[in-house]
Amino acid sequence: MGLVKLKTNVILILVFCVQNLFGQMYQFKEYGIEEGLSHPFVYTVSEDNNGFIWIGTGEGLCKFDGFGFKVSEEDDSLASGFVSSSYLDSKGILWFGHYSGQVTYYDGIEFKLLDLPEDFNSIITEIAEDDQGTVYIASQNSGLLRVDKDFEVAIFSDEFSENLIYSIFPVGEFQFLIGTGEGLALYTLKQNQFIQEYSIEELDYISVQTINKSHDPNAFWIGTEDSGFFLLKSKGEDFSAYEIINMGEKYDLAYDNVESILEDTENLVWISTSGKGVFKLIPENDDEFNYSKVIHYSTLNGLSDNFVKAVFQDWEGNYWIATYGKGLAFLVDETFTMHYKNLEEFNGNILSIDET
Repeated sequence: MGLVKLKTNVILILVFCVQNLFGQMYQFKEYGIEEGLSHPFVYTVSEDNNGFIWIGTGEGLCKFDGFGFKVSEEDDSLASGFVSSSYLDSKGILWFGHYSGQVTYYDGIEFKLLDLPEDFNSIITEIAEDDQGTVYIASQNSGLLRVDKDFEVAIFSDEFSENLIYSIFPVGEFQFLIGTGEGLALYTLKQNQFIQEYSIEELDYISVQTINKSHDPNAFWIGTEDSGFFLLKSKGEDFSAYEIINMGEKYDLAYDNVESILEDTENLVWISTSGKGVFKLIPENDDEFNYSKVIHYSTLNGLSDNFVKAVFQDWEGNYWIATYGKGLAFLVDETFTMHYKNLEEFNGNILSIDET
């Protein structure tokens, strides 16, 4: 038999008929120890006002300038070791939480250590800021910190003595959603005390790991340890009532460990999971919170690791993926993704393919 040449139109028909054999490989630039990262476990990623990317790892903090990494030393007045969380506030100050319970901040010139009592020694799980510029810092089992504009610290521990705190998000004036190992609750800060208004009953006894904003100022993304993710909507500006939607059930993630959720500048929703990689939900036109397409990034199509802590979008719209064990992955423009197929499925019947 002579050489068989398939014309472009024949190829398109063939692709349509055997589309189940086709997949898509996504291109990632990987950054690990060989590229200068201090540790392969990445827990948090932030960007400062100068465009530098800051990476918190299991062994300290790294700064990426677009060319290489600089590892921060202890003589920078930075608390040593495991960096568990980070946040850029409205004043341009970068905050870093540590496994040791210490908190450091960077003003663009130097690192400073927040003055805390010695018994405040539990891992910092979340850092957030309210509309007045006050910073709130959650520790797993030492309570909450409030830091004002003069860096004066107030500690709230008694209110949370029986809970492990994993997440906090301001949702209104002196109102906060706080996620714990026992669920999610709405708190109000009154007379220098956190008062629980009510719990979200549908999430009772479920560990709430992450809370993040959506494009709707009255709707929030909720990620859980083993029950997927939810959309929580406030009915009324003061959160006097709510509606909760189990989004995990809708998108086949009902029992998954969701580490973090990002809704980006284009309203794409990125779900980071422990064990299944990253899911990107693409909205259906302007239909609010309905997603017509889901893209799954995993080790099967280019991602270095399926255990993902977070996806971070920088100011230029680039995506950085923090993994547990394989460092940092940078998603290359998806315009340049590669298509592949398992040609063995055709039992050797295709002799050649070219385009004329």
